[in-house]
Amino acid sequence: MDEAFWEITEDLRRNEAGERYAEALAIYAQGVGARPFRDQVRRVPVGESVSIVTRDGAWITGRVVAVGLDWLRVAESIETEGSARSRVRRHHDVRIDAVVRLVQELQ
Repeated sequence: MDEAFWEITEDLRRNEAGERYAEALAIYAQGVGARPFRDQVRRVPVGESVSIVTRDGAWITGRVVAVGLDWLRVAESIETEGSARSRVRRHHDVRIDAVVRLVQELQ
């Protein structure tokens, strides 16, 4: 009976260690996967025409007016085509962590 108990305990410890290792890998992969996107959003030059989608589903098309450490200011344009030269409807300050998709217009 003691031997069966220790075998079961050993199996539980191995499973628990494997689960912790898998969780650690998932957390690491999530951090590494998110880092390049945030860096890419920060590197969008001022004046660039973009369309962004935020976590709440808002779709904003306009040009980048300013880029901060953790935020992005987009001047929403009235026209969807040629937004670099169009009139501005309103400005949006968006946290970079809230951006889930960024599309840059081809020049």
